Amino acid sequence: MSDIDDEQQILALHEAGDKSLMRADLETLARIFADDYVQHNESGKAFTKQDVLNNSGRARSAIRR
Repeated sequence: MSDIDDEQQILALHEAGDKSLMRADLETLARIFADDYVQHNESGKAFTKQDVLNNSGRARSAIRR
């Protein structure tokens, strides 16, 4: 595999993750994020994969109301 192919795969995965976050697509997010995934908000608070999935699930429930 070339560097360009790798870069295209990474960009596609990043885009799929963004779209899944916007749709609160928990199945896709669970597949995309590694089990040890951690993200930080602007104040430095860490969120695990499960935190992100839980927060996305709550957002999806709020949107449906």
